[in-house]
Formats: sequence, C-alpha cells, structure tokens
Amino acid sequence: MTKKGFTMEMPDENCSRALLKDQDVSPKMSFAISKAIKGMNTEQAKDYLEDVINAKKPVLITRYNTGIAHKKGTGFGGGRYPKKAAQSFVLLIELVEANAEFNGQDPEHLEIIHIAAHRAKTWHSWFPRAHGRSTPKKRERVHIEIIVKEAEEAE
Repeated sequence: MTKKGFTMEMPDENCSRALLKDQDVSPKMSFAISKAIKGMNTEQAKDYLEDVINAKKPVLITRYNTGIAHKKGTGFGGGRYPKKAAQSFVLLIELVEANAEFNGQDPEHLEIIHIAAHRAKTWHSWFPRAHGRSTPKKRERVHIEIIVKEAEEAE
C-alpha cells in the first residue's frame, strides 16, 4: 500500500486492476456499492448494477445512520437506487474486464477480490444570490479502484 493507503499492491500476477479518478458521484453511495459487489464475479456485479439503475434492486446502506427508508419486499433495511454511482461502477467493471483480456485472462471468469472507493478532493464554488450575496457549494468527488482475479474452475 502507498503512504496514504490509496492504492493496493497487486496481490498476484494473475490479477488485473482498473482505477477511476475524480468521479462526480456521492461518496456515501460509492461506499455502499463497493460493499455490495465485493466478492461477486464481474457478470453478477454488472447484472446487479443494471438492476440498481433500473430501480429493481436497492443498495443496502449501513455505514451512515441517516434514517433511509426500508424498501418493500427486499427483506433488509434502508436502501436506495444510486443510478449515477452505479453507472460509474459499470464503466469501471468494463474497464477492468478489458485490462484482464489484454493480460491474457478470461473476462468471463473474473472475481472481484478488492474494490474501494476513496474520497477525492472536494471542489468549492459559490452560488450567486440576490442583493450581491452568495452561498457556498461543495462538489464531492470519489476515486474508485478495483482488482479482479481469474477464478479457478470448480470441478
């Protein structure tokens, strides 16, 4: 790991890695999606994220106690459908599949062994208001990292 803990070293030569920097998505939703898809293979993760984008399956949010409402028929607590963040994760999975194919791995049998979302630099700006006033606004950014490994065939 680097000094700040941002980048994980490659655990094996049979692994592939992809990174998206400064994504304009919610850190809270990114952390929740990372937790939800860790350990899945890439096809399962893409199917799950497509269901999130189409509001068929919610993402369970447990890290923050914000009073998020339960979703009917899901069998668990508070969740949301973070469409924008899910689209960024689908892009990241497609990138890591392309990297794995370039490295000689089979892109259909990849398992997510590490996925992390880290807060990036917050961008500050101002809303102009009436009578010469202004209101501050912040735009939160996220760095997302994924490492996949080719799964061994079960016999």
